[in-house]
Amino acid sequence: METTLKKSNIDKQKLFLLLLIAFVVLCSSGWLFFITEKAHIREEKALQLAAIGDLKASQIEKWIKERKAEGVYFHSNTYFKTAVKDFIKAPLQLDNKNALSIWLLPFMSGHEYTAAYLVTPDKKVFVFSHNPLISQSFDDIFKQNRLSLNMHDKAVKMSDVFQTSKNGKVFIDMLTTIPDNKSPKKNLAYLIFRLDPTVQLFNDIKGWPTPSKTSETYVVRSENNRTVYINELRHLKNKPLAYSISNKDDKIVDVSASNGMTGIIDGPDYRGIKVLANIHKINHAKWVMIAKVDQSEIYSTINYLAVLITLFVILLFSITVILLLFINKNAISKTYKQLYEKELENNALKQKYDYLMQSANDIILIYNLQGVILAANESAVLEYGYSQEELIGMNIEDLHSFETKADFKKNIQKIKEFGRLRSETKHVRKDGTYLIIEASSRLINISDETLILGIIRNITEQRQAQEDLMVAKRRAEESDHLKTFFINNLSHEIRTPLNAIIGFSKLLDDKEISVEERIKFIKIIDKSSKELLNNFSNIIDIAQLETEQIKINLSKVDIATIMSKVETFLKEELSLFEKSNIKININLASQNTKALLDVDEERLIQILEHLISNAVKFTKEGNIIINCNVKESDILFSIRDTGIGISPEQQCYIFDRFRKANESYNTGERGTGLGLSISKGLIRLMGGDIWVESTLGIGSTFYLKFPLNGARCIKTTEENIVENTKYKTPVILIAEDEMYNMFYFQEVFRIFNVELLDARDGIEALHILENRNDVDLVLLDLKMPGMGGYEVLRQAKPLYPSLKFIAQTAYAMFDDRTKCLKSGFDDYISKPISQADLLRIIDNQLSSPLTLKS
Repeated sequence: METTLKKSNIDKQKLFLLLLIAFVVLCSSGWLFFITEKAHIREEKALQLAAIGDLKASQIEKWIKERKAEGVYFHSNTYFKTAVKDFIKAPLQLDNKNALSIWLLPFMSGHEYTAAYLVTPDKKVFVFSHNPLISQSFDDIFKQNRLSLNMHDKAVKMSDVFQTSKNGKVFIDMLTTIPDNKSPKKNLAYLIFRLDPTVQLFNDIKGWPTPSKTSETYVVRSENNRTVYINELRHLKNKPLAYSISNKDDKIVDVSASNGMTGIIDGPDYRGIKVLANIHKINHAKWVMIAKVDQSEIYSTINYLAVLITLFVILLFSITVILLLFINKNAISKTYKQLYEKELENNALKQKYDYLMQSANDIILIYNLQGVILAANESAVLEYGYSQEELIGMNIEDLHSFETKADFKKNIQKIKEFGRLRSETKHVRKDGTYLIIEASSRLINISDETLILGIIRNITEQRQAQEDLMVAKRRAEESDHLKTFFINNLSHEIRTPLNAIIGFSKLLDDKEISVEERIKFIKIIDKSSKELLNNFSNIIDIAQLETEQIKINLSKVDIATIMSKVETFLKEELSLFEKSNIKININLASQNTKALLDVDEERLIQILEHLISNAVKFTKEGNIIINCNVKESDILFSIRDTGIGISPEQQCYIFDRFRKANESYNTGERGTGLGLSISKGLIRLMGGDIWVESTLGIGSTFYLKFPLNGARCIKTTEENIVENTKYKTPVILIAEDEMYNMFYFQEVFRIFNVELLDARDGIEALHILENRNDVDLVLLDLKMPGMGGYEVLRQAKPLYPSLKFIAQTAYAMFDDRTKCLKSGFDDYISKPISQADLLRIIDNQLSSPLTLKS
């Protein structure tokens, strides 16, 4: 019995020592897990903060560049300079002020701009704003923004964010020089735009892409040895610029940022709470962007888990010690009971160990040095899809994906060498799906056997989120590149023909130029005007396509007529581009000349003209062939050229908006890159399709296919031709409020026997119709002061049903023609108005033709 007691005491000592070792091992494993997991969480959050900081910094820098670009626009705009010059000469004239307001007030609508100040070199100030403002002197304006008129060679200068002393609001001023056209080194005036950063800039700064309770982004600057907070803070509500702290306390993250530190940093913020922050300097500004989140939020989950595990281990060890003391106290009198209680204790320990292992959220596997799995928790069963029986005995190598199996033996060797290993790899579930895991493995000893404990965490979603964030960033950068290229290219395509129009118009004033040169200059002006008008039409069309405002007006269209117009346009383009050496071939089978197509005629002509223009533009020699084939259910157009061709890579995106086959700034190709995109959008609206077949260096063929919707023959009739030797002199009333347009109409009709009546607005036009009953035709401008063309038509049409009304307007949308004709107009012509189109339409509407003066 005594021997049994001694043996029992020895066993108790061994058990106590074993429990102590297990406690130490468990605590060490828990602490290691806590430290590594905390470092991993910090690393992930640092990457997220860096990405957000980069994104916010790029948004601010883009905002600054866009504002400066707007300032440069006014700095270099010749027409704006003329308006400024006229205003400075006579600021009290209402016309001069209105002319300048037309430039400034619409520009400020819908933007951050609250006011514009025109400052003359002698420091006179003129204010332009949609809202009434208190008049300010030169000293009042420059009191807070720290700007000066000494601009040197700079065209635009922006102030820092400043606060007005009167109402506490914050603003940013942008100063732009307005140089004299005749003396570029001399400034006519200075233009100051006052911006409210709270409208857009501060909202962009404060926005956070993911849900968070403590995250915050803000901008600071160093001023008078203090760190000044520029925008409103999330945790300290105050007006911008109203809060600052001393730069002496360099332990604060915000002060470190103000003193020049960048990157990821730990420390207290302005509240004294520890945060993890990313610091990013802002280019083109004395600002520093800070993106931060409280460390309590970052580590909340791991801290909570650590507390629970620690409390559980302490409780487990305490219970064990108490049981051992109790058994030792009653060892002599209760030997058999002690043995019984020891067995109960072992069972309790096993149950608690199993509970700890099975209740863990992470996957826990115990396997030997050969990789055979000996134990697996419930999380492993749920994650891999295998049952407990299937996992036990399986080799962990079987869980690896094919490409990572080779790393398994290397990892086992590293664990043997270093005792632990942290790795990232790819595993395979039972159903064959993959998951990315992070494994923290270490050697353990159980029953004198060396085993490996693997704590595995599924990080597939985290890696996917990081990858999605990088993809989103790359797409945003690509979108910015495309928009920048399109805007620069659009500016070039507008300024180039405009430069030719202005330049050659001035050269026409030279009396010494020959008649041949004058004719040449006029042709260049006409060509550039058509090119400029085409660019504006493309921009309007793409905007309507974007907003889904384009309406398709289907009608029965004669295919032969379409092909005739196409041939005429092709010949005009060849003449315009001086490519008479190119041969053309228009093919339409004779049996198809009388077929009708259900389509919007004007839109179809527009699409074909886009494709023909491209064919002429990119073909230096050879031929252009246009075919039209009518099948049972559809009609197929093809435009083939022997031009430069399109590579397979370029064919993938040439129909995308804002894309060109060659997007280099060094190419000589002209165009906005919208023609093919517009064509594709219109074709889809009409139920058709478009595609291209091309070989680089050989040529391209564009195909258009439309549903025929039933072809039938056109019945034509002979027109009666009546010859009249004497005609009544037509009386034409022109309602037009623009003086120069009226001069143009008078010049057009100067050589014809016609009486012109002039009305400056709709009311005057109605008075003339009341007093003159011999008016044959009315040419109405749709937009006039007092009363527009639609209202004049509504009142006059019932009174004069036989009178012909023609609408003429600068609203040149395709839908406007349909709207005018449905409203009751007899015909429609859009500005700019060509002499040939005007005479053709008027001649069609008059009962007697126009005759030349003798």
